[in-house]
Amino acid sequence: GAEFPDVRKAALELADSHDAKALPLLVNLAMEGDAQRRMLALRCIGRLNVPGAEDTLFKLALGDIYVSLRLAAAEELARLETADKAAARFIDVLTNGKSPLKDFRCRAMQSLAHIGGKGAIECLTQGLNAAQSDMAVAAAEGLGLQRDKSVATALIATLGSADPDLKAAAAEALERLTGEKFRFDVV
Repeated sequence: GAEFPDVRKAALELADSHDAKALPLLVNLAMEGDAQRRMLALRCIGRLNVPGAEDTLFKLALGDIYVSLRLAAAEELARLETADKAAARFIDVLTNGKSPLKDFRCRAMQSLAHIGGKGAIECLTQGLNAAQSDMAVAAAEGLGLQRDKSVATALIATLGSADPDLKAAAAEALERLTGEKFRFDVV
């Protein structure tokens, strides 16, 4: 029941200690607090930068029920071990059919899209052809985040999909990439 400013001060002190014993305390805060406290805890786990922090952030990036917290964990993971190393973790979940984390493939796709890194564009482009609509939609949305116009051809091809959600996601991704409205403009 401590006030947030007190919790913030304590969490930052733990993070700045770079003491491995602080990790379980911050993980507890990341699992038990309200959204503000949980976000603080994720950022502090990244700031703590002790052995085990990367694995903890990876698990939180896949396992948290809230997308904003998952993406914050992915950001911290990418900051700690580079976007390329973090991307490799998420790509493994997406491409390794024997991965024990295969049930988290859509979340891995979202995290990969958020952080980018080596292999992200190729993996997201392949994801456009996923049998599961949520995976293909996440891939299309992710390609729009990459700021790489070379993906436009794949997104344009996706506009012919029978899946209305995928078509909408591809159109939004193209709008994000080009700044052009391909559908109606309410304003």
